[in-house]
Amino acid sequence: MREEETSIEPEKPEDLSEMLLELKSKGTADTNNVQLSHEEKKARIESFRQNTEERKVYARESFNLMSIYLGVVAIFLFLVGLECFPFHFSDTVIITLLTTTTTTVIGIFLLVMQYLFRKGGRSR
Repeated sequence: MREEETSIEPEKPEDLSEMLLELKSKGTADTNNVQLSHEEKKARIESFRQNTEERKVYARESFNLMSIYLGVVAIFLFLVGLECFPFHFSDTVIITLLTTTTTTVIGIFLLVMQYLFRKGGRSR
């Protein structure tokens, strides 16, 4: 009795590609999960890019608002100092006006910045 030698032939590249095509066409649950996971990652990346662009826009607009406000306040103080107005502002009125408007603008600025640049990296 002679044992027959069984030889295992290496698979040909054509056979491997056919097997790969067959596996891809089956669409198993694992491949669907992987595909969903990939789509979810792509969506998160796109959302992150959009958030980054919006943050740039709002940061620039907030900076412009603060710059314009500070310019207006500086001009107002300069004109009050030169007494160019036909009426007189008392010191109390000037201090109250500057304090309330400055507090309001800085408060709005801080709220916008805290919303845009939260700790933890997530914005609503």
